[in-house]
Amino acid sequence: MSTINDRFKEIREDNHLSQEELGKKIGLSKSGISNIESAKRNVTNKHIKLLCSEFKINEAWLRTGEGDKDAPEPKNALDELVKEYGLSDDERIFFEMYLNQPKAGRDAILKFLFDISAAKAVQETTPETNNTSQETRAVKEAEASYIKSRSKPVKKMAQSALNTTEESVKLKDAVNQ
Repeated sequence: MSTINDRFKEIREDNHLSQEELGKKIGLSKSGISNIESAKRNVTNKHIKLLCSEFKINEAWLRTGEGDKDAPEPKNALDELVKEYGLSDDERIFFEMYLNQPKAGRDAILKFLFDISAAKAVQETTPETNNTSQETRAVKEAEASYIKSRSKPVKKMAQSALNTTEESVKLKDAVNQ
């Protein structure tokens, strides 16, 4: 079975690129590409993401050699955004949860985020001695406003969605207050 370094080289050769040309596309020198292809240098996550994005390669295939070489076509607009912007799994979950909220829920989330942003602005313009207490108060006010604005159906949806995230304990406490 081939190694990730072999698959790296295969991508370059399939696209009829020299080591120098591939290096320019992903920000490495010719010698860096040579070292990867000869297994003197490891392929990093950054290299993997760049190769997959640039050449529409299936990341699982590049990492393991299993599955199809070509990346699957995005199933929906969110998949396209995830791919285009390199969003993490947590970011994808956030946007999916946000988009699945009713309008009132999305409005409440936006208000919460704007309130947090305003609290941060207050923190940046306040003398250092008062930063912590004012920031804490502003954040607590924003959280309280957000939680109060949530409707019961939104709470139910959020509760079920929370079970899928690592931060569920923190968020459950905030939703239930």
